[in-house]
Amino acid sequence: MARAHPVAAMAILRHLGLLTAGEIKKISGFNARPINNWRQLNIGEIRASDAFIQVLERL
Repeated sequence: MARAHPVAAMAILRHLGLLTAGEIKKISGFNARPINNWRQLNIGEIRASDAFIQVLERL
C-alpha cells in the first residue's frame, strides 16, 4: 500500500544506520502515519510491524 512506503523506508534507513540522530529527529514524522476515517477522526496508525523489524534484523 502506497501510504505505508514512507514508514517502511524510514525503518529500513534506520536499520541500515544511514541516518544521523539529527536526521532521525528531523524526519521522525515518518515513523508512523495516522489513519483517519471518512469523518477525519483518527482511528489508528500505520507503523512498521514487529515482524517487519525482525526481518530487517535477519538481513
